[in-house]
Amino acid sequence: MLGYFYWSIVDTYEWSYHYIPEARFGLFTIDRDTCDSSGQSILRQRSTEGALALRFLAQGGNLAVAAARFGSIDGAGERIQSPRKSPGALWAGMVQGKEFFLYLTRLTPEGATPTLLGMVFDSEARRWIHLDELLWDGVTKELSGFHTSSPHVPARAYIATLIGDDFTGSYKQEGTTFAWQTRRIWLEGAWASTLPLGTLALSSVYRWEAPLPVGTCDSWHAKFLRDGSWHVVDEVRVQGENVTIIGRQDQPRPMYLTARIVRDEMEGRIEGEQGKWYAKRIPDSVLL
Repeated sequence: MLGYFYWSIVDTYEWSYHYIPEARFGLFTIDRDTCDSSGQSILRQRSTEGALALRFLAQGGNLAVAAARFGSIDGAGERIQSPRKSPGALWAGMVQGKEFFLYLTRLTPEGATPTLLGMVFDSEARRWIHLDELLWDGVTKELSGFHTSSPHVPARAYIATLIGDDFTGSYKQEGTTFAWQTRRIWLEGAWASTLPLGTLALSSVYRWEAPLPVGTCDSWHAKFLRDGSWHVVDEVRVQGENVTIIGRQDQPRPMYLTARIVRDEMEGRIEGEQGKWYAKRIPDSVLL
């Protein structure tokens, strides 16, 4: 065995499924419905969890750690095993008046020397840019890395310090230093919840990348694991600390959950039922 070939890089046409969701197994998913003002499809794209998992392994990530972070499929190929860790950690902030996002995950298991994998989202170029030579000092809480130049994005060198849960730092671009600050987005990750969701995965990492129509809004994506299969949630609404999860159309009856998030815990109610709904974020252990 010399390596693996993944099919396919983007969503493709399948004779049996055409373009329906069952055929969307590309590393990047393509939106064929959204059009520009002239009525032409813009074919915007976003990365998937599969893209993150494949890059995790391609960068030398431990296979057992990958299974813990992204889940796995049993030997018979019939049931999905729940992830035991959140895939990574997300921070959001501003730089030069524009949105800025930092995503980190850890390639090595707990107890080993930390080797990080990371990327930043450039809101002007509308795409994720992977960071090279990420270094994390667990004593001084300092993070550093860089990325080379690419279309519409110049080379930048980053340095930051973790203060509490949040990063404060700067990047240097063409001799000029720009300051940035980010706050931890705790909602990003895998959650162990009470019924009706069980294991719940929430993410804002899979953001639509350019080209985009005017007024496009990024949204949260969610799915829950039940009976050995992932089920996609119809809609997730996030407003400050309040989260609303709207259930799938193929449920026996609509599912409507509301909750308030406080760091790594959520608590709320299920419409039409008594009692409370509770979820605890599964640790990511990225910066241990």
